[in-house]
Amino acid sequence: MADDDEWPPRHDNTVGPGGRLYYGEVPRDAVPIVERSAASAQPPAPPAPRSELPRQQRGHRERQAADSDRVAGRRYIFPGDVFGTAKAFGMDQWQTPDGLRTAHHHRSEFFVWDGAAFRAVDVETVKSRLWPWLAASWQRDPEGGDDKPVLPKSQMVGAIIEGLRAASQLNNELEPPLWISGSIYAPRDLIVCKNTMLHWPSAHLVANTPNFFTTNSLDFDYRPDLGAQPVEFLRSLDQLWSDDRESIETLR
Repeated sequence: MADDDEWPPRHDNTVGPGGRLYYGEVPRDAVPIVERSAASAQPPAPPAPRSELPRQQRGHRERQAADSDRVAGRRYIFPGDVFGTAKAFGMDQWQTPDGLRTAHHHRSEFFVWDGAAFRAVDVETVKSRLWPWLAASWQRDPEGGDDKPVLPKSQMVGAIIEGLRAASQLNNELEPPLWISGSIYAPRDLIVCKNTMLHWPSAHLVANTPNFFTTNSLDFDYRPDLGAQPVEFLRSLDQLWSDDRESIETLR
């Protein structure tokens, strides 16, 4: 009888190399699943000793074990992940403790919050903060070697700036002033001072916040304790024109 005739009838319980299931005609080196299942029931082999593991796998295990033993204060980044590095830089430099962003990119400009309003910042200023930030960062060796300090280059910095533009972009169609996440106060009804915002229709005071995107503010504090009358100004008018009430009223 020919070898082909001695092969068991083909059925859909037959697998070939790599566990591939065959329906219909199968190769000669295929075995029935029942035989393969019996072999797979054997206890798994013990893990290979460290010396027998590939170097990259050994390094991965060592890095996992050493994650808790990193030098305190080191910042680790992966320069190949441009967008992730840009977001990490932005969060480190321009984010409040409660997670509010204090820098945005809007209509081709960067804006940074100064405590009251957002001021335009040129790209050179942003780069002047990015270069030392990168130089103070570390990266892990993918081969399992020693960690290395990041050595920033112009191409790297330029790419991360582009990533920062995307990560901090506000919709260009939005017109400031505006609330980034909403509020009960209409943006146009707020007068922004250095120390607070005044909602003039109700006389309510609203805390300054980077959640309010505006590029305009007054350069002095709101001082309700001074009263409604400009006392010092009126006193000076009285000293200058004590006998000319008409001039005083005109200036008032």
